[in-house]
Amino acid sequence: IQKINDACNCDSENLGSSWISSQAVAFITEPSSKEYDQNMFAVFASEDSESAVALLKEFASAVGELEELDFEGERYFRLQVGDFYGTAVGSVFGGLVDPFVARVEDAIVMANSENAIRNYFSAIQSGRSFLETEEYGDLQNHLFTDAHFVLYSSLAKSPSIFRNILDEKFDGDLERQTEVL
Repeated sequence: IQKINDACNCDSENLGSSWISSQAVAFITEPSSKEYDQNMFAVFASEDSESAVALLKEFASAVGELEELDFEGERYFRLQVGDFYGTAVGSVFGGLVDPFVARVEDAIVMANSENAIRNYFSAIQSGRSFLETEEYGDLQNHLFTDAHFVLYSSLAKSPSIFRNILDEKFDGDLERQTEVL
């Protein structure tokens, strides 16, 4: 963090994380291979998402050039801060590197790749987001009020993730059974 502060001559913790309120989520969307770092996301709740975006844009300008981008009416930008969120917020966010940033309602969404954040926008606009699924409704009704940590995975949609973390002896079984799952 001190290296970032020195490089940008700014208070990176204030600009990069002071706006985060009580909830933060890290997730990976359905990767098509064992290399899924490009599908890494983080969503942070914010009491005032407009102010959060202003701070994050100031942070982006301090560490480099702020380039605002647009995809189907949705605005986003890149925050080139390396693994800042893994260091400042917690190791679960360690896979988030130089994220693309967008405001979605009252939340700040970050994704490792431009393609990932554009796919996220498309999913929301077409009603295909996880929030619209029956599984999310079940989780929300039973777990979110009491849980401090929730892990959700659709085995059928995540075979590449499981192949990456299971022993080789299970990897073959999983690959042979993917259609059944």
